[in-house]
Amino acid sequence: MNQVTSATSTTAANPSQAGRASQREGNAFDQDAFLKILVAQLSSQDPLNPLDQNEFIAQMAQFTQVEQTLKLNENLQSLGNTLRFSTSLLVGAHVRYINESGENVTGTIQAILFEKDSVRARMADGTECPLDAISLVS
Repeated sequence: MNQVTSATSTTAANPSQAGRASQREGNAFDQDAFLKILVAQLSSQDPLNPLDQNEFIAQMAQFTQVEQTLKLNENLQSLGNTLRFSTSLLVGAHVRYINESGENVTGTIQAILFEKDSVRARMADGTECPLDAISLVS
């Protein structure tokens, strides 16, 4: 328990770094926090009773997993942005889509609307539909 306390006090001793980490990841446990805990644990261990090698390997595997998860998240966000903005290529396309009444209708996309959690197409006649309602692009 002493090791966790020292890691916590190390993070608390520098509030600006802790604040930046929480702003970046929304208070999520990130790579910097993991490294601080690992360094604090290694520096405060008893030299006569060092950390078990299996535990150390497990912690390093966890660190690698955290790092890979962060990189994967960044890549997915980048891919999502690319896909989101590539929908602008649909402007002017003639499409078939299912309207709010559940009918198959056709129209020409006049604009793409980027909302917080969705992307919608505005047709030339002023109607709008979510992109997943589009069944054919020609």
